This record gives sequence, structure tokens and C-alpha cells, in this order.
Amino acid sequence: MEFSFEYSPFWLLPGALMALGLVWWLYIAYRGAMDWPRWLRSVLASLRWVALILLVGLLLKPFLMRWINEFEKPILAVYEDASDSFSETDRSTLKSSLEGRLNELDEKYDIRWMHFAEGVEDSAASGELSPLYSDLGTIKDHLANRFYNQNIGAVVIATDGIQNKGIDPRYVDDGHSSPYFFLALGDSSLKPDAGIIEVLNNKLVFLNNTFQVKTRIAIDQLEGEVARVTIERDGEPIEERTIEVKSDHWVEELRFDITASDAGLNRYSIRIDPMEGELNLENNAASFFIDVLDNRIRVHIIASVPHPDAGALKRAVEKNEQYEVSASTAADWAFPEDGLDLAVLHGFPSSSVDQSVLQRLNAEKVPIWFVVSAKSNLNQLSRQLEGFSLRGARGRMDLAGGLMASGFNLFNASGFESMNRLPPLNVPFGELTLGFQHQVLMHQRIGTVETERPLWVFYENNGRKGSLLMAEGLWKWRMSNYQLKGDSKWFDELVSKTVQYLSVRQKRTRLQLKVPQRIAERSGVEASAELYNESFELTNEPEVSFDLINEKEERFSYTFKPDANGYALSIGNLEPGTYKWQAEASMNDEVFSESGELIVSEIKAEQSVTRANHDFLRRWASREEGTVYYRDNASTMADALLNLEQAKPQVISEKQWTEIIEWKWLMALIALLVSIEWFLRKYHGSY
Repeated sequence: MEFSFEYSPFWLLPGALMALGLVWWLYIAYRGAMDWPRWLRSVLASLRWVALILLVGLLLKPFLMRWINEFEKPILAVYEDASDSFSETDRSTLKSSLEGRLNELDEKYDIRWMHFAEGVEDSAASGELSPLYSDLGTIKDHLANRFYNQNIGAVVIATDGIQNKGIDPRYVDDGHSSPYFFLALGDSSLKPDAGIIEVLNNKLVFLNNTFQVKTRIAIDQLEGEVARVTIERDGEPIEERTIEVKSDHWVEELRFDITASDAGLNRYSIRIDPMEGELNLENNAASFFIDVLDNRIRVHIIASVPHPDAGALKRAVEKNEQYEVSASTAADWAFPEDGLDLAVLHGFPSSSVDQSVLQRLNAEKVPIWFVVSAKSNLNQLSRQLEGFSLRGARGRMDLAGGLMASGFNLFNASGFESMNRLPPLNVPFGELTLGFQHQVLMHQRIGTVETERPLWVFYENNGRKGSLLMAEGLWKWRMSNYQLKGDSKWFDELVSKTVQYLSVRQKRTRLQLKVPQRIAERSGVEASAELYNESFELTNEPEVSFDLINEKEERFSYTFKPDANGYALSIGNLEPGTYKWQAEASMNDEVFSESGELIVSEIKAEQSVTRANHDFLRRWASREEGTVYYRDNASTMADALLNLEQAKPQVISEKQWTEIIEWKWLMALIALLVSIEWFLRKYHGSY
């Protein structure tokens, strides 16, 4: 315990002298006190002096500082597998091995019981843990974050060792040096089984194209048997293969070449016929979905004069197989017979040829992405884009870098962390005015000065989308992106997303819905809707109904809730299967409706591999210097935890300050001293 002052204690000396002078004047030098006996004057002087000294001391804000030591028990972090592959028998084994010794363990440890599957959930958490995957790496992340800088005595993990998601936990740092205790449960014995391990396929193909599907199949304890594998589309067999099993653990890869004959979302399945002695048939089938497009998005890059930007844009667009891209100069271009989804115009307009190209594109209402260059005639561009003007340009160019704008929401345009290291582009000099509604993707950065001048904007006029990039030299950005990162991914993705947004033509319907086309099971269905009046202004006053019809023709009815200017609907989890949906709204005696399809995919990760992987737990334990226990010696794990010497309590010392002015008894003492002095003075005839 230490006694100290907030202000210098040397002030006590002058304070004591001043108090002594005041007391001397009152009870010695003052004539009114001369008639009192010597003992009375001494008592009164002492009472006054002590009270004054205490008040002077309190003015210096004295305080006491003391150390408080608390003993904190080490934490015993118990992680119990909650995935679908972990049986109730395994859970009872864990409880029986620890619960009988809980009183003893509780004396030594602060026991924290957690459950894990796809993530980790504390026992007190209210959320529902998804059991569809096993992610052992998430245990290490939880230890590092939840128990950061805490006294972990030991970690207990009860699991079957099956991991089908996430990173290998052996290569994750948990920030602790605590010993690991593994309780290896589940059945690790080999049983007759044939299962699909993996399916590799394209997510998107084009109509009448041939695509390849690869699958790996593992067959255990069925040597000498013949397995029959069938691939189906919407329940109809397409092709059949046979596999001769030549060992007790046979793995074979099959490839199927399939022609995309039906446009839309196609459901394919790979099935293995049940084999004699198989106990687990859940992994004998796997389904996947492929979106078949009836045509590619047609993009043409037209340059007023040959320019390296056109080549950079073409190479970026070509990275996406969904796009069919070509490039030419304005003089060599002709409108394609099969139409056009997007035109990228570089350096337009600069000549009469460019004007004729613009007239044809406007007549066909093709979306246009303008890339302005030194060749662009800005006066003619202002006639093409009503509301566009650039004052003070006079053909001069400036250098400006890019700066991602906040609030852009037309598509996900994540910023490039090294944009300030990209070379500046050539931009027209002057004050830019955009008199039409637009969203800014990038502002101009002049040197190190961040400006509000638009560099790259998007707009929409009468349902026709467009974009305006006030710069040339994009080829330098693509090249620098490659030099900085080893690839041009950021540039290519930004161009691809721009093309995707501009080329998709919106239906001008009064009722518009956003419903996911495909989701995984146990993923809540979130939908939104927009309703427009006759002037195509948003309204959310009328009721919008939503019906789901499952494969059994059962109908489930919901109603959208108004949300800002639109509507929102949260349905929750749905059983796996194919659902049809119908939405309807009425406004001014008109009925508007939309319909579609929703597929809820079943996840079989926990059923595809059911054999416990105790080898993995042993390798993990050797890396952590841990110990593996099995079902037959699970009870000894509690003894090892109780005898663990390095699990010791932690002494936590904390400073505690107490301000003496808060002591009520001290204030009462001062008041008592002053009161006694006052009483004696009164009693002996003084004021």
C-alpha cells in the first residue's frame, strides 16, 4: 500500500505554517482569548490546527494505491463435434468420460464447452450451428480470437477426424502453447462402400457446345466386383460406364463428354448402382447444375483510329467465355447481322464515319461505352450526350489517376489497393459538367490531390444504359496491374463487370423481382421486389404476394413487406428440391405477375465420407505434442487433465487507487473537530 498526493506534498509545510499562524493569532495574540485558562486555549488551538491541517492535506488530493491479486483458474477449452457425421453414441462417450469427473475438473479449470461443425459456437450462443460441413481449422481460429491472451490450460477436441471444408488445422497458429487432448471417436474400420468423392464441371456453357464432366469414385472392400455408373440429365440417363474393382481400395476417375442441348438451368446427376454389402448409400449419388446459355453476349470494340487501348480492352473481355468480342476501326465496321449487345467506342466521335456508326447504334438502341481520347470531338459528343459539356478544354489534355468513388452500387467494384501506383491517364483538361443522372465509379486524382471531377461514370436514359470514361491510356493500367501483381486480374474483372452491366438489357416491367435461382440447403431465401406506377416511379403501397410450389405441388404463400421504396421477403430454410414461384400485385385494377424457378441443392459432404479419420488426428497430435485417446480409454483423459502440471492458475495483479477525500469518516472527523471547538468557544462565552 502506498500513500501519495496528486499535487506536491511540499505544500503541506507552508499550509501547516499558515494554519499555525492563524491558530496563534486566534488563541494567543488575540485579546479576546486572554481571559481563558491556558488549558482551554491549548485545546481550542489544537482542534483548530488539526482541522486546518486535514483540510490543507485534502486540497492536495491525497490517495492510497494498493495492489489487488486475483487467482484465475486455467481455461479448459472443450470442442465437441456437432457435424452430421458425429453420432449420438460419440457424444455420449465424451460426456461419460468427463461428466463423472466434472467436480474435480471444475476445481482446477474454468471449463468452456464449445461445439463446432462449419464454425464454432459457444454453449451460451443463441445461433444455430450448421452441421452440413466439418471444419477443424475453425477451432484454431476460435482459440486465437476468442481466447486471445488468456490462460489456456489445455484444449480437448472430440471428433471423428473428418474434415470436408476449410484449411488444414495443422498449419493454423492459435497463438497459444497449450497441450492438445484428442478424443478420437467414430468408426475408422473399412466397410464395403462405393462413393463419389468429387465432381468437376463447368458452371456455365453455351447451347450446342460440348462440355466435360469429371468425377472421382472410391470403392472399398469390394475387390472383384463391377460397379455401374450412370450420368443423368433431369432424371433421364445420358451415358453409362462400368468399373472393374481391382483392389480393396480402388479409386478411378471418369470423364463424360456431354452436349448442351437444352437452354436454361440443367440438373445433372451421377449415380452408382448399389453394390452387395454396401451400408452407406448416401454417397452413391451427386447432383450438379449447369446454366446453358442460348447465345453469347456480343461485344464490338470500335476505335476511331488504331489504338493500343482497343487491344487491352479486347484481351480483358475475352477472358470471359460468356462474351463474343471483336474489334475494328470505324471505317472497317459494319453492323453484324445477328445483332449487337454492346458497343465500346474509343475516340468517338471524330469524323463523319464515326457519326454514321453512332446513327446506326442509336437506331438499334445498342448500349454504348464511350472512351474519350485526344481524337474525340467533345462538341459532337455533347450533342450525342445531352447535358454533357467540358469548359476550357480547347483540345488540351491533362494527366490524372483514378480514385474509386464511394456510394457506387451498380455492381461490386472493389478498389485496387495500389491504384495510386498506376500511371496517370490522358484526360481532357477543363471543367466537366454532366447534366444527366449518373453514378460515378472513379474520380480524378491530379498528382496527390483527390478531386471530385468524374473520371468514369455510368448512366441510363430511357432504359438504355451507357458509360463514359474520360481518359485514354488504359493499356498502361493493364500492364502496370500485371507488373504489380503478376496478373491483370483487377483490370480484366473491372472491364468484364462493366461489359456485363451494360450489355444486360432490363425488362421494363411494372413488377420486378430478385429471387435467387439456386441456393444450398439451410441457406435462408432472401428475395426483393420493386413495383412501379404508370410513370415508372417506385411505390410500395400495394400488396405483393409470393407463392412457392414444391415438387409435390404443395403451395406455400407469403407476402412481401415494404422496405424503403421497395419490398423485402425472408423465407428461411427450405428442404432440398426444385420450387416454382409466382409473384403477383394489383394496382389501379391492373394485375402484374412474375414467375420463375428456385433450386435448393442438397449438401452431402457429411454423408459422402463416413469413415472416421483417426490417422489425421494422430498426425495433428504429433505436430501439437498432444495425446490421442480412444473410446476404450476415454476415462483416462480426465486423469491426464487433472495431473497436467503446466495448467496452473494465473495471478492477476491490479492497481487500485482510492481518493482519501471520498472517506466519509474523515469528513466526519473534521466536522467533529470544528463542532467541538465551536461548542467550547460558545460555552465559555465567545463567538
